[in-house]
Amino acid sequence: MTTPHRTLVLWAASCAEATKWRGITSFLCTSTCFAIFGLAGIAKVLDTAAFGDSLASWQLIPRPVAPVIALTLPLGEIALCLMWFLNLARGTAQVIGALLLVVYTAAYCVHLAMGIRPDCQCLGRVVAYLYDRNEALWNVVRNGVLIGLLAAAWLLRRGERDLITQTEANAKR
Repeated sequence: MTTPHRTLVLWAASCAEATKWRGITSFLCTSTCFAIFGLAGIAKVLDTAAFGDSLASWQLIPRPVAPVIALTLPLGEIALCLMWFLNLARGTAQVIGALLLVVYTAAYCVHLAMGIRPDCQCLGRVVAYLYDRNEALWNVVRNGVLIGLLAAAWLLRRGERDLITQTEANAKR
């Protein structure tokens, strides 16, 4: 026969196990996104001219701003990657990363709605190859997956905090 104390201990242990897996899953989802940010930034830096030229096809970007974006965006993406992997303001990096992805995706979708397929040099030659195979759908799907990973990571971390709070509250009873 199980006592109330044993039941509480078993429940707390199962919460701890769930919390561990939520944390691991959240970390892996977010790390994947920031690794891609880092790779994208490095690819842009390695071929700045191609990235700068690709910005000309984005009609929503004012021409005088394009050179500034061509220089700062890759560095910002690399900085976000470093913030995550060096454990520097990870929460801020997650919010900025998610906002960047939402802005990228929204701008891309607006262009598509206007009947324009802007040139994306997000990952340099890798994306050029994928464009030849999958056209514009790749960008929308990729960013949707990245947004989903960041949202899942956020929800998992939030759920982890809720489980910890609930476990602590039950332990005090």
